[in-house]
Amino acid sequence: PAAGDVISAAGSKALGMFNKAPQTMDAEGLKQAAQAAYSQADQAGVVYSPNAIQRVTNDLKGQFAEFGYHPELQSGAKVALGELDRIGQGNVTLKGLDTARKIAGNAYQPMNKANNALTAKVSGAIDDLVNNPQAGDVVMGDAGKASTAIKEARDLYGRSAKLEKVDYLLKKAGLQAGSTGSGGNIENATRQQLRTLLTNPKNTRGFTVDEKAALEKAVLGTPVQNALR
Repeated sequence: PAAGDVISAAGSKALGMFNKAPQTMDAEGLKQAAQAAYSQADQAGVVYSPNAIQRVTNDLKGQFAEFGYHPELQSGAKVALGELDRIGQGNVTLKGLDTARKIAGNAYQPMNKANNALTAKVSGAIDDLVNNPQAGDVVMGDAGKASTAIKEARDLYGRSAKLEKVDYLLKKAGLQAGSTGSGGNIENATRQQLRTLLTNPKNTRGFTVDEKAALEKAVLGTPVQNALR
């Protein structure tokens, strides 16, 4: 064969290798992958010093004061900050620090923007410590490995939670359409169920801009879909 033919054949093979359809995971698969990533983070054996936690906590207290924080008005933020105060009395493992971050996330309060802004500060401060520890912050372990693994774990868990939410609504739409005895009603039911995500900010918490756009497209439909209806 001519040299050009060999190059073309090799190029075609390479394109075939890099243009394979991506493999997708269901919600359970994403959870398992997240657990594996968390396990890798734990194996890094990272332990943070009390000084590191106390520095972060004191910095947050200053930000809270400037914000106009009041524990009775922003009770979720009070819990999140209090947990950092508690664990800062001794060395803290990565798992312990991640638990504090989860507490900050669970302290979210619908319709309380001030509280949520403060709890977001707590989560952000913890992320900054994990991703960019200062000299002396880490007593032992591989901070770089832990940071990479825990980022992946959080991303995978977040994706699994969003997928579970959408899957639930799709199943609900199927039951709704099936109960009417009209298979053609499945599209209407699906649009109605997915609309509940878009009309409630609490439901779309954590969804990206692209994901929200995809939901809106599914709810509103395309011109062709709407014409066929």
